[in-house]
Amino acid sequence: MDDFSLRRGHTYGTIICDLRTGRPIDLLPSRDTEAVLEWLDAQPRITLVSRDRFLPYAEAVRLTSHPVVDVLDRFHLVQNLWKLYETAVASILPNKIFLDEEEQSETITQQDEAERKRWDHPTWHRALEIKKARAEGESIASIARRLAISRNTVYNDIHREAPIIWGRRSRTHEVQQWKGRIIELEEKHLTVQQILETVRSEGYTAASRAVRLVVEAIRRDRRNVSRYPEPPFFSRRRALGYLWKWHMGDAPERREVVDKLLVRFPELRPVFCFVHSFRESIRHKDGPGMLALLTSEFERKDRFTIRFVRRLLKEAEGIKNACENPESNGLVEGHVNRLKLVKRTMYGRASFRLLRIKVLHHPS
Repeated sequence: MDDFSLRRGHTYGTIICDLRTGRPIDLLPSRDTEAVLEWLDAQPRITLVSRDRFLPYAEAVRLTSHPVVDVLDRFHLVQNLWKLYETAVASILPNKIFLDEEEQSETITQQDEAERKRWDHPTWHRALEIKKARAEGESIASIARRLAISRNTVYNDIHREAPIIWGRRSRTHEVQQWKGRIIELEEKHLTVQQILETVRSEGYTAASRAVRLVVEAIRRDRRNVSRYPEPPFFSRRRALGYLWKWHMGDAPERREVVDKLLVRFPELRPVFCFVHSFRESIRHKDGPGMLALLTSEFERKDRFTIRFVRRLLKEAEGIKNACENPESNGLVEGHVNRLKLVKRTMYGRASFRLLRIKVLHHPS
């Protein structure tokens, strides 16, 4: 029994390889159905063909004059499944995903509470009372006597547009203005004393201890990069990796992340179940189970999977054979890369006939 593999080329036509030896045996200058069908009809010994998802190949295999087992390549199936999954995740998930939403909401609540207390401070209520009294015509001196405050305080409250921000104001130390220069000097492997003498000569006047503390912090951060915590959000790309590589035997923290994603984004659940059921059918070589999965998914009319499933159902026999047969296009892909390299080195200087001779081990 001779089994062959068909692989579509982008500019060179069709490469045909023997699945037993992996050797390319022919190179066709065309990719259309007629050319492939003519070649297959001239090879009556062929009983099985593994192919990618190029539709003219499917048509040629279906129209051959002798029975041929049509096997879709599993690599291309999984590759198309990945693109489908990537599109669905990009449509459903935001670019930044906050998984610990409770902690985030708790922080926001604390900030809201602090802001509420600020607007509820007695000094702001006093300012509102003074504004109202002044609008009704009461004099500055009268307001000051009634509230037992100075007239300057009355003037300040009248012109105040918002509550006072309470708390100690942080002062910027002079060394912060020199931090960039200190980092630059430290990268040159200077000692603390050399750095201090250099910045002193350039105009630094504050304490030497401040420079020493800055240099120590720079070196500590370099030694221990992991001291910086991970960002409090998940990127969409990272979430896609967790969802694609999900398995029941995963580490608990990875499974917890996937569980949180599926709870937060319920629209993702059907696509998640379909993708992993599809991969399990291929992994366990379950052809009937694959067809049942595609049929039920087509009836569900999901907006992400409907076109993918409709196309696969047109090639139901090839899908079933792909799950039940070990053959694939794996042996062909290396030859395709070699063919592309040869083609590029010959570009503009040779013909298709010479390309065919260089590529084939035994040109016919």
